[in-house]
Amino acid sequence: MNSKGLIFGLIVLTLLFAFSNCKKENQLPSCSITYPNNGDEFEPGDTIAISVEANDNDGLIAEVNFYIDDIGTSSSSTIPYKYSWNTSDETLGNHIIKVIAKDNEGGSKTDECTIIIIGKATVVTIEASSITHNSAIVGGNISDDGSSAVTTRGVCWNTSSNPTISDEHTTSGNGIGSFTSSITGLLPATTRYVRAYAINGAGTSYGNEISFTTLFESGTLTDTRDGHIYSTVRIGNQWWMAENLKATKYNDGTPIPLVIYNLAWDNLSTPGYCWYDNDSATYANPYGALYNWYTVKTGNLCPTGWHVSLDDEWTTLTDNLGGTIAAGDRLRETGTIHWDSPNTGATNESGFTALPSGYRYGTPYISFSGVGMFGYWWTATRHNTYDAWSWGISVNDSNVARFHHNKDCGFSVRCIKDE
Repeated sequence: MNSKGLIFGLIVLTLLFAFSNCKKENQLPSCSITYPNNGDEFEPGDTIAISVEANDNDGLIAEVNFYIDDIGTSSSSTIPYKYSWNTSDETLGNHIIKVIAKDNEGGSKTDECTIIIIGKATVVTIEASSITHNSAIVGGNISDDGSSAVTTRGVCWNTSSNPTISDEHTTSGNGIGSFTSSITGLLPATTRYVRAYAINGAGTSYGNEISFTTLFESGTLTDTRDGHIYSTVRIGNQWWMAENLKATKYNDGTPIPLVIYNLAWDNLSTPGYCWYDNDSATYANPYGALYNWYTVKTGNLCPTGWHVSLDDEWTTLTDNLGGTIAAGDRLRETGTIHWDSPNTGATNESGFTALPSGYRYGTPYISFSGVGMFGYWWTATRHNTYDAWSWGISVNDSNVARFHHNKDCGFSVRCIKDE
């Protein structure tokens, strides 16, 4: 073999050796989180179904590994590549989901996204201030937004407990921190229940409940029959006398029979009135007269434009003052000039100024009792043949009680303005 042939042979052998030791370079796999999306929000306890799309153009996907905040949680080697993450024990705030797809040649590709676990905002209701007969200032404080921006905040209120934003409410900006709201257009001497609220991505949260009672709005009424001037007060939409009736004549000027003797009182089935213990000098002012229900029944007892209160009007009154369980304190005159000591809980927030005028019983007791301890008021509402409805308040008791009593009882009367 000549030298040229030898050289050619060596070149061929060199090329063959080089090609025999040459491998094709491995292509890295593709990897993409298809759910959730970056920035998605979830609430604690949600299960997030993490989905991944992974491919390898020159081989196979060996496995896909899942990480939550750099902590390995699971792996998957078959399509579809998924992992269900329950967030019950996770903290609020940002969390990083990372996935790594590995191919059969050891190559890998990573993708990640950030999700946010959010909760409802933390809200506290601030006590009412600047209370008038028709308005008040109430607010709240949002100390934690639950890792989700507070978009709306304010206060909501109602005449019953646990108001929500479906009731009357204000809107007072957004974000965390303290805020105040002005509640206007309220009725005088009525109780409102209030809660602050905050709305974020997790929904609506409410603060603690507070309550307040608007101040009373007063006036006067002159009874042309006898010249008595009565204080009046607006409670809700009702105008009430703020004193017990003292009339000794019907509205047409006809005298109402004054009945002193117990036996005569007991035998009455017709109108009559008296003073407690038959002592007008001591009890006419401020306690007023005691009337049997036959006097009320005439419909001619109150001044023109006013009438003896009905049973359902007392219900409206007590509802406006927090219900029968609380209204007694808000109706009862404060102090111990008239009520027996200690008259615990009395505020007279309503301006009604309920007094302990006592009562006169018919059969079988036929006596006066209860001054300083009890006040009873007839309504113009009949219960049955023998009884009519009345309402009562006692000392040291926040309740207002509803009774039906025999029509021969002697109770106080409050007039209410005609609508």
